[in-house]
Amino acid sequence: MTPHDATLDFFSLRILARVGEHYGVERSDFLRLIPRHKKRLHVSEMKGLIDALIARSGAADIPLQIGAAMRLNDIGPMGDTLRCAHTIHEALLILTKYHTLVHTAISPIIAIHPETVSITLQYQNPAVIAVRYPAEGFLSAYLGLLGELAGEPLCPLRVDFYHEAGAPESCYREVFSVTPHFQAEENRLVFDAAVLALPIPTSDERLKAFHLGLLRADLNDLQDPPLSHRLQFYLSQNLIPTPPSLKACAEHFMMAPRTLQHHLALEKRTFKECLNTMRMEKAKVLLGRGERVGMTGFLLGFQNHPAFSRMFKQYSGMMPREYQLKIQADSCSVRDKNKEK
Repeated sequence: MTPHDATLDFFSLRILARVGEHYGVERSDFLRLIPRHKKRLHVSEMKGLIDALIARSGAADIPLQIGAAMRLNDIGPMGDTLRCAHTIHEALLILTKYHTLVHTAISPIIAIHPETVSITLQYQNPAVIAVRYPAEGFLSAYLGLLGELAGEPLCPLRVDFYHEAGAPESCYREVFSVTPHFQAEENRLVFDAAVLALPIPTSDERLKAFHLGLLRADLNDLQDPPLSHRLQFYLSQNLIPTPPSLKACAEHFMMAPRTLQHHLALEKRTFKECLNTMRMEKAKVLLGRGERVGMTGFLLGFQNHPAFSRMFKQYSGMMPREYQLKIQADSCSVRDKNKEK
């Protein structure tokens, strides 16, 4: 996951606070649950926060209600742009395009059939599909936002969850108007195809153009780094004990190896170049910590000492042992200066 994927900003935390208050958790108590001086919460902290809300309120349906409580006003220019769409179909297209552009960890996939339309959650990390909170939150949010756009509650034909029921069935019926199917193959909402043609009362061409401009500015701020940067970050986290192969990296980014190579080529980079760059950066870290040269090369997947030394000199301009001695000398120099002070 990218940093953007794995965090929840404080704009969204207001929704959690609103839900907590509904279940009797005072806002001051809620704020005490959030680590101080943090502008974003990591996904594990977010889960802990929801768990704490459930524990304090005794309401097992908190994840459902978090999504159901979301309103168009809560999602800024994105909400305003959706209001300007002409039909639910156009709103869904805007929604999916938005998720594609910002590379979110979970994005909606729209499938249109002659009689039905489905919204299925697609996961950048397949392991997340079994996690209850995001599935319930996203699907209940989509249902509520689409109903708000249409000016009337929408009733799905079917709701599927990959996980087991985490709350009483009555809680799910209250949100979705139907009893979901649990332990299904995927997380999705299914509607009658007629909902696509539902008009959006707030549609306005001039406002739409204005808000699309605002949304583009927001998207530019939210854009992920180039693929080569995201690949290098992934490689840096997974070099030891065995550097990932091209195939493993392609699977992580949910694309074919050839497609990954193609995208890297557009940035004038290669997989081998990205891998070797991160191997050498990691080598500097290990050598700086005092790791033996032979062991450093072995940990980074080099078959022999000379091959590692040649590449390291090519990359840094000096042999590994020279680099290590230089780092040690620099450290001693800094310590001596500190003592003099």
